[in-house]
Order: sequence, then C-alpha cells, then structure tokens
Amino acid sequence: MINNNLKKSLILLSHGSKNKNWIKIFKKIKKIIKLNINTINIYLAFLTKTKPNIYTVIKNNIKLKINKIIIIPIFLSNGLHIKKDLPKIIKKIKKKYSLNIKICDIITKDKKILLAIAKYCIKEYIKN
Repeated sequence: MINNNLKKSLILLSHGSKNKNWIKIFKKIKKIIKLNINTINIYLAFLTKTKPNIYTVIKNNIKLKINKIIIIPIFLSNGLHIKKDLPKIIKKIKKKYSLNIKICDIITKDKKILLAIAKYCIKEYIKN
C-alpha cells in the first residue's frame, strides 16, 4: 500500500528576514506539526532574505517525486506577496513542472487564530 504522505508535502511559507533569530518561530511551528504527524513531509520556505527560497524547496520536492504540494502562507494579511508575487511564482513553476500545488489562505483566515491574536493584544493592553 502506498503512503500518501510520501507523495505529498506541506510547505510553510513566510516572508524572510536578515535577522538570523527570526526563523526560530517557524522551526517551532514545523516541529509541532511533525510531532503530530510524524510521517509528514514538511518544509520551510521564504520569499525573500532567508533561505531556502520557495523555488529551492519546490525543486527539492520534485527530486523526491512529490507531486502534491500544499503551501500555507504564514502571513497576517493579504499583501502584495500573497496577492501577486506568490501566484506569479507558482504559475511559473506549474508551467515548467507537472505539479498539483494548493496555496491555502493566510493563517488569519482562521477565526480562531484571529481571535487568539486579538485576545493576546487585549491581555497585553490590560496588563500594561
């Protein structure tokens, strides 16, 4: 029997930063996911300033014979990177390779995440 997780991967996509410590939170998120789904193929990718970039990660997925890629943009809002840059990158990749790539909504589309952010802000406001 074929394990579907071997043909599918999850890419956590974020902006990128020159700050070396900036990546730590994304590594923590990746680790939590891996602890919950130990067979998952999960990768971090960045649009700018941090390696690996989205092209490199997708090319590595192709080498691993992964044919379905799920991209979760870890962004708070739909700026130009999400509305223009990412679709342009994915269109270019799909043109070159035969891949099933799904770009999920930004994380704040989930009302629980939006509520958690708001609760944190309220807590900090009251505390200070």
